[in-house]
Amino acid sequence: MKKLNVAVVDDDESMHEILKDLYENSSIVNIDRTYLDPAKFIKEAPVINFDLCLLDISMPGINGLVVAQVLGNKPYIFITGSEDKLKEALNLKPIDIVTKPFNKERLDYAFEKAYKQIGDKIEYGLFNIAECSKKIKLYLPDFLYVTTDEVDSRNKCLIMNGGIKYTLMDYKLEDLMLAAPHLVKANRHQLVAMHAIHEIEHDTLTLKNAKPNGIPGEITLSPIYKEALLKLMFHRQL
Repeated sequence: MKKLNVAVVDDDESMHEILKDLYENSSIVNIDRTYLDPAKFIKEAPVINFDLCLLDISMPGINGLVVAQVLGNKPYIFITGSEDKLKEALNLKPIDIVTKPFNKERLDYAFEKAYKQIGDKIEYGLFNIAECSKKIKLYLPDFLYVTTDEVDSRNKCLIMNGGIKYTLMDYKLEDLMLAAPHLVKANRHQLVAMHAIHEIEHDTLTLKNAKPNGIPGEITLSPIYKEALLKLMFHRQL
């Protein structure tokens, strides 16, 4: 299951630490970025990778209501310790409004609500690639095949539908599986899209449409991943 990358915008630094501690092992959200200064967040928002914003309403300089309007279609949850702007906040149609002080159960509910609304709609991700000095947006469902770079194992070589190739800089295979849940692990160094698998025979995966897309026709399937892959394929066929 893909986690939602959450950007926190709150002028209370202790809130950042509380949220990181509470959700360090969450199965649905990843507290990815934190901002004390809403102006800095507004400046960086167009080029950072986040799915959801946890946004304080009452902040000095630029309040959360203004930040929300700048976000456009990006989803957000308001958090607030005051009630004077709740009516205005509701008019902006956030996913939820959580009042401070909050307990984890209440915030869990808000995150679960967000996941139900947007979890299946996340189709793009921003990635650092060798071919560009800035992060670029890639269409996640087009990820077909990933292998560990032979020169630098921190980097991963990606082949997308249509044969487009990128070198992703400093990513773990697990990071890419979270971003694109249709990818499965064949061995310690390779991922492949479920829909690209033609058949499994012993310790070999045969892949569909390999030549047009530039992916190998066959790759080795490690025994430690074989059972999990077979179960996953069986459940998807039900």
